This record gives sequence, C-alpha cells and structure tokens, in this order.
Amino acid sequence: MLNEGLDLPNVRRVRLINAQFFKDDTSSHGTQHFPRNNCPRLRVVECSFRFDANADSELFATPSDMLVALQPVATQLHGLELIAGTGNPPHKYGRIVSLAGFSRLKAVSIAIEFIEDISCFVRTLPRSVSRLYLHIAKSKVVEFTLNGI
Repeated sequence: MLNEGLDLPNVRRVRLINAQFFKDDTSSHGTQHFPRNNCPRLRVVECSFRFDANADSELFATPSDMLVALQPVATQLHGLELIAGTGNPPHKYGRIVSLAGFSRLKAVSIAIEFIEDISCFVRTLPRSVSRLYLHIAKSKVVEFTLNGI
C-alpha cells in the first residue's frame, strides 16, 4: 500500500470516492491504506487534517505528503480536496507549490494556508481544472471558474 511505513496521526479523514479494490483497516489504530495502482475507479480524494497545538509537529503529515502518497494514482483523479479540519497548521508547515502530475483534475478544493504562493499555484494548475475552491476561513469558501488557464 502507498502509505506503508508512514505515520500520519493528524490526517483526520480520508475519503476515497468511487474507489474499488480499496482496503480500509480501521481495526488497528485507525490505519488508512491508500489504493494501489490497480484501483481503476478512484476518481476523487477528500482529506482533512487536524492540528493540535500540543502535538509534536515532526509527526504532522502535510498536504505535500498526501500528494506524494497519491502519485501512483495521480493521473486518475478528477477531484482533490485538502482542507484543515481542526486547528491551525504550524508556522513552518510544508506547503504545496503546484499540482504538477495531476493532469486530469477537474475540481480542486484546498485550504489557502496549504498553498505556498497562490499566484504561482493558480498559474501552474493543470489545464483540465475548471473549478477551484479556496477555503480562506473555516466557514468561508471562494469558488473560481477557470477558463483555459
């Protein structure tokens, strides 16, 4: 599985939509197993992170870690959601520069604090992305319709 050997204690929820051949083993410490390459129907991944001010930030999984874990199925994905479920990311938290390699994405929903440079991020979005949802606060989402980036 893609996340074998990775400890991602702050990943609050991972939902794989339309994923067949996916094993979710929550019996042992809530371990999530990401799909293998043989997961032909995986289309959308939703992931939310939790941040505890008292937790060891060295153990925090970053959205970048999630993108690395999803690389084997990157060209299958049509939708990607990465949001901060609870708390605020630490100051030195790793941020996303681009979604290079995710060539079939149609919709991206992402917390703005996960992005390194918003203008660079938008400029480098795959041409297939037609909807961008930026979560700028816990309850506020701004939607952009993109035409021929």
